[in-house]
Amino acid sequence: AGSGDRPERVNAEPVQRVAAGGSRRPLLVAGLIVAVLAVGLLKPWGSGANSAAAGPLPPSRAQPSALGIVAPEAPSPRPSPGPQATSGPCYYGLAERLFTSDTTNNGVVHTWYGLAPVAASGPGDASIPVVVIHSRTLGQLGYCLVTDTVPAAHVLATLAWQLPADGPARSLDLERAPTVTPVDPDQGAVYGPPASITGFDPGIWPAATYVFEIRLDSSPAEWFAVRVS
Repeated sequence: AGSGDRPERVNAEPVQRVAAGGSRRPLLVAGLIVAVLAVGLLKPWGSGANSAAAGPLPPSRAQPSALGIVAPEAPSPRPSPGPQATSGPCYYGLAERLFTSDTTNNGVVHTWYGLAPVAASGPGDASIPVVVIHSRTLGQLGYCLVTDTVPAAHVLATLAWQLPADGPARSLDLERAPTVTPVDPDQGAVYGPPASITGFDPGIWPAATYVFEIRLDSSPAEWFAVRVS
């Protein structure tokens, strides 16, 4: 046979078989990462000596319960206001104040003024603070004490004087206003014009300066003055 009838031989390289899953190197790396994380969770890093030196936390004033709820501290005991302390001219208050009742064209007007009594040697003491009230129809005048004190002060007596333009102070006989003054004298008192005051209307405090002394059982007497003009 001629050379044209022979089949030609082709030199082919052998083909390598590759596993369907590919390379195993990524699986080994992932397994190593999981192992490192598991060790970190089971044994927190840090020096055991430092942890022991920290010791237990100091106790707090309010200890938390097992559920993490902090119990509030017990409040300090405070006096409960009586029925007369929640209404009227001397309602439950935290400061001493002057009370007035004035008749105007719009009716009766109640007014409270800040009051800071002091200790004094007598009605003529120049250190006594003076509250100025501009009124020609002042019908009632009084004061309210602090009703939130522990222990509460008790009023022994209230005295008053009228200071004339010249001459010595004149003592007054105070007359409580029955429909306005508090029932409890330790809360304060409201007075109508004393009968001993001379004026054009017996139902009105005339223009003048009046000095008040409040005698208490647990502290020195408190003095204040009111100038009606």
